[in-house]
Amino acid sequence: MIVLLFIITANVLFAQDDYEKWIKKEQESFQKFKDENDQQFLKFLEKNWQPAAIKEGISASKPGPKTIPVPDNTKPAATVIIKAEPKKDIPVKEVPPLKEPVNELPPVNPEKKPADDITKPDAKPASTPPANLLEKNILFFNTPVTVQYDKKLEFNLSGELSSEKIALFWKTVCESEYPVLLSRLNITRDSLRINDWGFAKLCFAAGLSLFSNPNTAYLFTWFILTKDGYRIKVGFDKNRVFLLVPAQQALYGTLYIAQKGEKYYCLNLDNEPQLAASALSTYNDDYPGSDKTFSFAVTRLPVLNKKIEQGKLPYSQNGKDSAVTVEYDASLVKYFENYPYTALPVYFGAAASPRVAVSMLDRLKELLAGKSDVESLCFLLDFVQHTKEYKTDDEQFGRQKPLFYEEFLFYRYADCKDRSIFFSYLVRNLLHLDVIGLDYPDHIATAVNLSSTKIQGTYITYNNKQYLLCDPTFIGASIGMCMPNYQNVQPGIITF
Repeated sequence: MIVLLFIITANVLFAQDDYEKWIKKEQESFQKFKDENDQQFLKFLEKNWQPAAIKEGISASKPGPKTIPVPDNTKPAATVIIKAEPKKDIPVKEVPPLKEPVNELPPVNPEKKPADDITKPDAKPASTPPANLLEKNILFFNTPVTVQYDKKLEFNLSGELSSEKIALFWKTVCESEYPVLLSRLNITRDSLRINDWGFAKLCFAAGLSLFSNPNTAYLFTWFILTKDGYRIKVGFDKNRVFLLVPAQQALYGTLYIAQKGEKYYCLNLDNEPQLAASALSTYNDDYPGSDKTFSFAVTRLPVLNKKIEQGKLPYSQNGKDSAVTVEYDASLVKYFENYPYTALPVYFGAAASPRVAVSMLDRLKELLAGKSDVESLCFLLDFVQHTKEYKTDDEQFGRQKPLFYEEFLFYRYADCKDRSIFFSYLVRNLLHLDVIGLDYPDHIATAVNLSSTKIQGTYITYNNKQYLLCDPTFIGASIGMCMPNYQNVQPGIITF
């Protein structure tokens, strides 16, 4: 028995030794693979650049009505049933699951006080950096972040841009201890819970702090995102570097190039107007192993240092004017200020902060107490119609910009998109009813499934269900009423 035990133990030790040798061999093989990939890609960058035409951004064609008609409430709404289908020109691919579950909204509880912090961002390094590494502190949307980087990571990009300079940048960063920096940025991304766009902004902010040059910061962002597995390219003209990304959702009003039947959007991270360039130089092939495609979905909110502010949403009930006091995070408003205009389901299905839920939904729930679904729906529709003044995005921002929930509370004006997005949020979270968005040629509205309840008005039939039209922009109109210009018009359906 003792001999047998000795043999088994020896075999285990030999097996462990073989396993460790195998691990070391695999690591060496992987490192060799990476080095070979970098050498191959570097050679590719030195000579495989081609011209590409820059195309104007896709038009969203959703400016919203310039004037809002006055509803005729003296006549009962006729019952109209319209069949509709999902909107074809709003592609939204399946978003891969997040590394951690999405935080659900907390239950509405009048006694619950909003917490100042859900998760504290980890802004400090876990340990003192090695001697060859330096640390730099940056401020990312009111949140301090520390990055560690190789002190050899120096690059001066000046003068007219060229493929040789870009290839030299790639070589310079490859020869540095960039994995430490990449690891630190990944840890920060997970800590802040930012999406792909937020991670690109974080990399760009780090690049600016290291190089103090927007073009070099764009190259740095390209390098980090490429090494992190994203399908991404750069292009350049004489004066500017362009970060080119394919995306799971369409981007509107964003310059792009077409390559292999796919749109590569020029991601604007420095918030400067895009140059009026008509062409740039770029390359065709992706870095080996890069297979992640950008998603602009907001299925969870960033955890940033909070800057809580208050606002008021006025309403009228029983002839008396009042207001709901709401709290919102100004850091999130700043985060979304220059968010690319993407597919509308992203906004309809976006996450909302628990603070918004606690400060606003609790109060609205009190106002809805004792009301039926129909009465509650009428109140919420009237509330959203009147709580913000109407202005189109062009009038308020000079560009198309749908608002996320936190932004709706901050800005003074709201157009048809913003009202519909916000109204759907209230109906889902207060009445727990099924809502769809309605996409007319130049207008966005909503429709609500009331199940067995039937009242007169315009209904949209979708997926064998009937949804009662509710238009938060048809100010003064009740549920079921449709703007005259859109009566008997078949809208596209926005699901989320």
